[in-house]
Amino acid sequence: RGERDRICTRRIADHDCRAERRDFFERLLAVARRFGKKSPALHELFEPDPRTPHGPDEWIRRFGSLPLMYQPGERWQYNVGSLVLGVLVARVAKQPLEEVLRARVFEPLGMHTTGFWLPAQITRSLPSYYMTNFETGQLELRDVSTPEEWSRPPALPSAAGGLVSTVDDFLQFARLLLQRGEHSGTRLL
Repeated sequence: RGERDRICTRRIADHDCRAERRDFFERLLAVARRFGKKSPALHELFEPDPRTPHGPDEWIRRFGSLPLMYQPGERWQYNVGSLVLGVLVARVAKQPLEEVLRARVFEPLGMHTTGFWLPAQITRSLPSYYMTNFETGQLELRDVSTPEEWSRPPALPSAAGGLVSTVDDFLQFARLLLQRGEHSGTRLL
């Protein structure tokens, strides 16, 4: 199809898709409305809570067996694209995703309480989880994961929303973003 529709890793990493220019929140809402309605296999692969029981190799194998929801370049599926990108980053780096992120982002920023899992003494203080009910538009308390679930390593480290952190660590990351990906004169992102 043309250059306009060419899919590349940079576009995936930037969450940029020329075919889809609507407001970010409208896209998230549209994805959420379709979430889980396609098939049980999709729901199992993409529902973050409970976490998938499949490791990266099995997850990507199952994902690859599903039919395309859209033609490449037609739409961006945030959760799906980020999950795939996380598996690809780990494969290219030949390290688990958490090790890649720890070495390249978390440690340089001093983010010692950020990861795909944290010790139980930290996860016990996690706040409650709220999410918008997409049918009513109301914010509702969700009983989807317990602090104990975040105190053990997941089978699939989810690049789409599988990190848990503290406010202090998140502040360090926000400062990195404010500095356009540089920290102390070194480009991290």
